Amino acid sequence: MKQTMRSLLKVFCLLLILMSCANTGESPENTPYEPINFDLKTASVIESSNNFGFELCKLLLQGVESNENVLISAMSVSQALCMARNGANGQTKNEITEVLAFDETLEGDINISQKKITEALGRADNQVDINVANSIWYRNDFSIIPEFIQNNVEYYNAEVSALDFSLSEEAKRIINNWVDNKTEGKIQEIVDEVTPDHVMFLINAIYFYGEWKNRFDKGDTQQLLFNKENGTDVKCDMMHQTATFSVYQDENLQMIELPYGNGHFNMVVLLPAEGNNVENIISSLDEDLWSEWINKLVSREVSLFLPKFKFECEYELKDYLKEMGMPSAFSGAADFSGITQDASITISKVKHKTFIEVDEKGTEAAAVTSVEMELTSMPNEYVFNANKPFVFAIFEKDTNTILFLGKLMNP
Repeated sequence: MKQTMRSLLKVFCLLLILMSCANTGESPENTPYEPINFDLKTASVIESSNNFGFELCKLLLQGVESNENVLISAMSVSQALCMARNGANGQTKNEITEVLAFDETLEGDINISQKKITEALGRADNQVDINVANSIWYRNDFSIIPEFIQNNVEYYNAEVSALDFSLSEEAKRIINNWVDNKTEGKIQEIVDEVTPDHVMFLINAIYFYGEWKNRFDKGDTQQLLFNKENGTDVKCDMMHQTATFSVYQDENLQMIELPYGNGHFNMVVLLPAEGNNVENIISSLDEDLWSEWINKLVSREVSLFLPKFKFECEYELKDYLKEMGMPSAFSGAADFSGITQDASITISKVKHKTFIEVDEKGTEAAAVTSVEMELTSMPNEYVFNANKPFVFAIFEKDTNTILFLGKLMNP
């Protein structure tokens, strides 16, 4: 158990994407790498978020075409559901707790730990732009228990606004403008419509921009073939550099760690070995295996080939979350009596959108999750050539917080 916790504190903050400093003026001096130390309770919350992300990603793969690119932010989904959980009671709260993989004995520490994690990520590297934002938008004639609002403001720094939902287009525009602003325009909207049955939107937005610690030279980028799993090839812009990276290899995969800024935030690429594939790697992922792989990374000179890529994803997570074990939150049996005592409400949708772009300079990524609530009535030279589908993640070493996890099937 102690070994596992040490590994948790060392690794894994899945794929967050940040925005660079302005080009005008001199950039501030990079902050040195300083380890982030957490208590065991906070480490347990991070482990839960990672495990939730692994399981959600596995279910998503069953619902999409095998050749589709996939990207999720477990941290974004988890924080949005945690805000909803602050208003849940009874079976509904128990189911959300179980799906998010939280230890029930940490009841009083989950919110505190989430706040610690967010604050630590924001301080880790001043060369990486990372913004985690939360908001609550509610119908202006809807009565809400003050404690629900207070907890989400205190622990999730949630911005709270009452809107006239009868002016549906105006309310939608205001909420989506907030999303657009918090993701630097990478995700422009998350709310499709605002109806008379809607009473609340709980939204989390994450934005990440990080420049590679070892940048690629654009002059070394060339058009090369990317070998798709179906046996066909497609041309892509393949970046290349030879530098020192941390790598691991076994009979199932090659693994490389690509640092941003001062090294707190990293992208990890998991490249299937011959005879293996992306789905097998994702299906085997859990916290123990991930920690084992990370602990086996060794530093060496690598000739690295990595494709430039850019894609967006959009998911409705309701059915996946029900399958994972929280059906009551979406049904007439939902108990959100911690939000209001004047009406029965239920979660109608959990929408999740993500964006990522990887180029010679670095990585930009964003994620937004919206929980919509309605009235219930309603060799020598080691070569790492990522020229075929692969799994990737963005993580922070010390907090072990998973930011993004995905697969690239076609650049």
